[in-house]
Amino acid sequence: MDFLGWHEQGDGKLFLGISVENGRIKDEGSFQLKKALRKIIDLFKLPMLLTPNHNIILYGIEPRQQQAIEKILAQHDVRKEKDIDPLVRYSIACPAFPTCGLAITESERALPGILGQIRLLLDKVGLVQEDLVIRMTGCPNGCARPYMAELGFVGSAPDAYQIWLGGSPNQTRLAKPYIDKLHINNLEAELEAIFVYFKQQRQPDESFGDFCNRVGIESIHQFVTNYQSSLSMNTDINNSTFTSINSENNTPAVTDATATTPETKSQEEGVTTNEENNQVNPLVTLTPHVDSSPSINLPTTATQLTGTNPATNTTQLTGTNPPITNETQPVKTLVSSEETNTSQPVTSTIGQEVSQPELPPEKPKDTSKMRHRVSVRDEIYTLLREESKRQGKPVVQLATEAIAEYLERIRKNESLTTTDEI
Repeated sequence: MDFLGWHEQGDGKLFLGISVENGRIKDEGSFQLKKALRKIIDLFKLPMLLTPNHNIILYGIEPRQQQAIEKILAQHDVRKEKDIDPLVRYSIACPAFPTCGLAITESERALPGILGQIRLLLDKVGLVQEDLVIRMTGCPNGCARPYMAELGFVGSAPDAYQIWLGGSPNQTRLAKPYIDKLHINNLEAELEAIFVYFKQQRQPDESFGDFCNRVGIESIHQFVTNYQSSLSMNTDINNSTFTSINSENNTPAVTDATATTPETKSQEEGVTTNEENNQVNPLVTLTPHVDSSPSINLPTTATQLTGTNPATNTTQLTGTNPPITNETQPVKTLVSSEETNTSQPVTSTIGQEVSQPELPPEKPKDTSKMRHRVSVRDEIYTLLREESKRQGKPVVQLATEAIAEYLERIRKNESLTTTDEI
């Protein structure tokens, strides 16, 4: 209970609780809390109390003064308690940078943006206007009492926080440590899974903190791991290096591989043509190359990537092939010529051209459970992160939408080209 709004104090007079975000009384733009409070105190000579939640209580107010006080607050754009987002209403952050010498990372200046991200996540999973107690501090001293919050952030390194879960809404139960160090850029992915678990398994009228305390930290960890592994698309920001296939046994050598599930085991090969000697060199590649030319090389199907080799101005095509054995198998594919805009067969010079043996029909796969990992260059990922913050969308969702839109545009362009040729 925060005592915000108007209340009777028991002696015929009233008291008024005013929300002060993070305890900072300020004038900022149209929001003029500092001037409003000064004007009220000067006119009505009211006493004032400060609450443990960083709020203000004006008391000893005569009922006839209520309307005048409400008018002053409205003129200075001070919102009523019902107009304040519950996440903001029940949150507290310590000052941290730049005024506290003990701070390890941001707190007061970072919390508004983090609350905005959390609100978007809650709305995304269907927890509209859900309220939970959030506390943030810039160091382990815990001045904002994060160790009793339903969701607590404790600064542990620059731009990284410990995550505490399971405190009670009225802060009468200690929370439990969930993650020792979580970078702020990974906050969305981690919290989204927790909120989904909360929505699916909560009991009637159960608060977020009570839910976390009931199911336990280990159960939450397990659900988050399973949830993240079941995403339809993951963006890998690691600098994965792929080396060419060993020429002796035609076996791919990969320095950083992406794990796959039994349902999605497949081998992706690339074929690079060399215009000088007309030889085919198989390469393992998963990273699309994007240059400044009008033709942007991005994935064109769920299991095919195209890219341009800047050194030879040739085209790389990747596809799904049968498992590679120790025997050398000739490779046949179609390489699109950028100069003539025609397609011609390219046959490996390793041996005579032969057709692939027919494989027994496979059982239909449930593609809704399949996932594919796509690696992108760091500068592309940086642009995705910036656009994600601007639109308020998770990076994975934004990347998926961008690729889908690009593929649709490619299909339309190809359809128009085919029509023109006819």
